[in-house]
Amino acid sequence: LAFGKPLIVSRQGAAGMHLPVGAAPFIVADGAEAMLQAILRWVTDETPLATAAQAATPYVDEYLTPDHVYAELNQCLQALPVTNS
Repeated sequence: LAFGKPLIVSRQGAAGMHLPVGAAPFIVADGAEAMLQAILRWVTDETPLATAAQAATPYVDEYLTPDHVYAELNQCLQALPVTNS
């Protein structure tokens, strides 16, 4: 996604990812048949492929930055009591 390439991913692979409404940089496909159908759609119609590709880099910039990805972990770590060891 960071290189502007769209992605076809399983539901397990998309676990924890924000699923955008509208133009998405990836397709969630359950099973080999669904993945094959998604690939065939992109191969036979370049419009959805181009739309997904255009959404890829902005998606990374918004949802996959270290600040965003580690926000909850940072909050938990900051909430821990400070100890002198």
